[in-house]
Amino acid sequence: MAQLVRDIIHGYHDIMDNKSDPRVNHWSMMGSPFPTLAICLSYAYFSKVLGPRMMENRKPLNIRNILIVYNFVQTIFSSWIFYETCVPLARSWRTEASGRSSPLLRGSMVFGA
Repeated sequence: MAQLVRDIIHGYHDIMDNKSDPRVNHWSMMGSPFPTLAICLSYAYFSKVLGPRMMENRKPLNIRNILIVYNFVQTIFSSWIFYETCVPLARSWRTEASGRSSPLLRGSMVFGA
């Protein structure tokens, strides 16, 4: 059992010291997994224990109108993203199917040309 623990610790130090990217060691939360673990555990504690205890005697907020507006904006935005993605894709399919070359494929952009 002690050998297993030593192997795990050695593997951890090997990953953190020898195999990590030295350019990001000074970034916050990149030198160790413990800050991220602490944030995740704090979030779980707050959402499962502390939050419900704090909210048990409070009335819920009435945010129905805000949610309706939010959902409408999200629907419009998603439709716009779908349109901006699918229209150029359909144009490229029609161009390739008709035998014409796409403007992006002409000239030096073509691999092997």
